[in-house]
Amino acid sequence: MVVKLQENMDTIPFDPGFSEHAVIFTPNIESAYNILNSIPAPHQKKFQFKMFYPQLLRLVDSTVAFYLGCLLWASYISKKYKDSPKKIEGNSYLGKNVKPEDALHEIDFIISYLKQFEKDCKYYMGKAKDIKPEWDEIINVYREFLTMNEFLTKAETTADIKLPDSVKELDETNLETIFEKIKSAIDSARLEQLYEVKSLIL
Repeated sequence: MVVKLQENMDTIPFDPGFSEHAVIFTPNIESAYNILNSIPAPHQKKFQFKMFYPQLLRLVDSTVAFYLGCLLWASYISKKYKDSPKKIEGNSYLGKNVKPEDALHEIDFIISYLKQFEKDCKYYMGKAKDIKPEWDEIINVYREFLTMNEFLTKAETTADIKLPDSVKELDETNLETIFEKIKSAIDSARLEQLYEVKSLIL
């Protein structure tokens, strides 16, 4: 469902539209490495990694941008409606019995892969120039956010959203900037735009 974001909404969507642009991370990574690991010759493996590299880079960058978007949206709705909480619509996790190992599986896989990706870039290509230092920070803060919010199983209103201590306070100007950037990123299907406002919260 496409959500038309407006400043004044009666209820707040759990997902403002990020999921429509989310990429499938783990299966794509595993598929690429299954092919890579099936190649016995080191020089051929290096060649194949170089061929995969642009796709792997986009997968990582887009995935982390998605989780940054989740943090930005959580920060926005919890701060914007601090004095007048609104009901959150569309939270499929509400009231569910979610096991931590299930909720954190994908996040932990990504955290582990970020280290592997940097090592592989250095090994197969001799450099890791496109690695963004903020990737690790974003993913780890999001993991903390999920855990402290009990995997969003109790997020019924904006007042229920808890933010990690590392998330900065936001003034009205920053809130508006974040809101407009979220709209732009969703409308253009380019979640990578969200990196432009990352420094407002982390």
